[in-house]
Amino acid sequence: MSDSQVEVGATDSLGGCGHASRRTNTCACTPFNTRLPPEIQQMIFSWVAVLDPPSIPGDAKGSLGFVLISHVCRHWRTTLLSMRHVWADSMGLLPEATIEMVRRAGSHPLTVTLRSDLSPFDEGMGLFCHRRSTRALHCALSEPSPSRAREYEDVFCDEVHPWPILETLKIEVSDRIIGMDKDSLMPSLRFLTMKNIFNHFTAPSLQSLSIEFQEWTKGSFALQAFKFFDMVRACRSTLQDLELTHCFAPDAMPLIPTPIELPELRSLYLGGCSHQLLDAARNCFTYPSACDISFRPLYDYTTTNPFQPDESLHLVLRAFSDEVIACTGSYGFEFHALPGEASHISVRALSPEALAGTGDLFVTPPDLGSRKVYFDSDRMRIFHDDIFDALSYALIPASTKKANLNLSALRDVRVLSIVQAGTEPATGAMRKVLLEMPELRVLHLRGGTADMMRCICPVISHGRLSVPNLQLLRVSADRPYAPPLDLWQFNRCLRRRAEYHQAGGRPSPLPCLIVDRNVEFDEGLEAQKAGVERLQEMNCVKKVYWRLI
Repeated sequence: MSDSQVEVGATDSLGGCGHASRRTNTCACTPFNTRLPPEIQQMIFSWVAVLDPPSIPGDAKGSLGFVLISHVCRHWRTTLLSMRHVWADSMGLLPEATIEMVRRAGSHPLTVTLRSDLSPFDEGMGLFCHRRSTRALHCALSEPSPSRAREYEDVFCDEVHPWPILETLKIEVSDRIIGMDKDSLMPSLRFLTMKNIFNHFTAPSLQSLSIEFQEWTKGSFALQAFKFFDMVRACRSTLQDLELTHCFAPDAMPLIPTPIELPELRSLYLGGCSHQLLDAARNCFTYPSACDISFRPLYDYTTTNPFQPDESLHLVLRAFSDEVIACTGSYGFEFHALPGEASHISVRALSPEALAGTGDLFVTPPDLGSRKVYFDSDRMRIFHDDIFDALSYALIPASTKKANLNLSALRDVRVLSIVQAGTEPATGAMRKVLLEMPELRVLHLRGGTADMMRCICPVISHGRLSVPNLQLLRVSADRPYAPPLDLWQFNRCLRRRAEYHQAGGRPSPLPCLIVDRNVEFDEGLEAQKAGVERLQEMNCVKKVYWRLI
């Protein structure tokens, strides 16, 4: 197929989408084209719409963006033109071709994406004409003027022209905080996301509500608490997911006479610099114990107490630990630091075999949801921190006596699993954190490295031994084909630990070592076996479960 056969004149005006749809320079089907099922073609079309969206009229590159894909061949063209939902999901991407897009969508409900640099009345989208067929509305506004904000408020909150089938609404404002005064009835709305903006929507079918502000000072100003609670009451029997970030000032937590019952709530996410958010949520809402709860202490440089997020982290860890203890009798921590995932500490219930190391460390009680404390990902990204850096920073106020930190959750924990892959941990920070866990009995390194092993060795400069009461060390690979461990370094760390912790001049061995089957070393089985025998001869380890031998 030559380039001329698929070229469709990308420099045409966007208003010519209808003309482009009648072009005849598409080639006949080839075996390659016919091998792709319609579902794959739909995915290709939709992803091209996201990756290469139309830009301004007359732009030589990308001005017809995803429309080009329908000109590969007649077979593709026929197939894609028949996919009404694909065209319906592209509304607003080609604002000057809206009439043609609506025609191609047929009677299928529309997904509308509003451009931030254009007025909703000037986009040529016929928004008022098609709002009764709009299923989803996405709107991203960049520094909107007050008059432009009022225009969008009129679009969302027009009682004369309602949105009867609108199910998804996402409004995002950058570089400005907006509070709208009008109320809006949206009977079919199920998913609502507002970022740096708040408006009261009466949505009795709402299942997911997310409200986020950049700073609590502006958020608490824009979010009118009484309207927010009225909004939640209207959907109390259907709400499943609730996410609130920087919505309330630390010294002005919301309080209502009677808590709102949320019997269907499955997930509650709270983000802010005050630990009182958790108490406020418990005072304002009642929800099933199986609801997953996540808390993210966020740094806010406008607060008068710069250590408040650190205090919040430890207090919430204590609160979650007490909750797990009340349900199961014991608790442990999982440190998650996997690439592509938000770093967090998960407070888990221990299995009966946890301290013996004969089975899984943790169990999931059916009547208790997950309890997680996340870290400030923006701060970690700026300072190139890992989970141990972030946690060690949260210990600094205790050493400087500038804050009253409750470290009991760390100091009482007996089981810790570290899930880390792809990068070496900050050993200094890791040692500092482990030194605050004197009662630790079981340590599971998932994705264990030489640096992580060195962290359980003596800390000579401080004269203290990390995790002095360790009874069981378990090492697992974080993923298939993980880099092999240095066998010599691995064994050396265990020898140093035993030699440091002496009693009457004799080494004090590690009671139990488990190396899982998926762990690879840089030497073969014979060398591994000899190393194990040497460790036991030197009384460095009592029991060894070396899965490869």
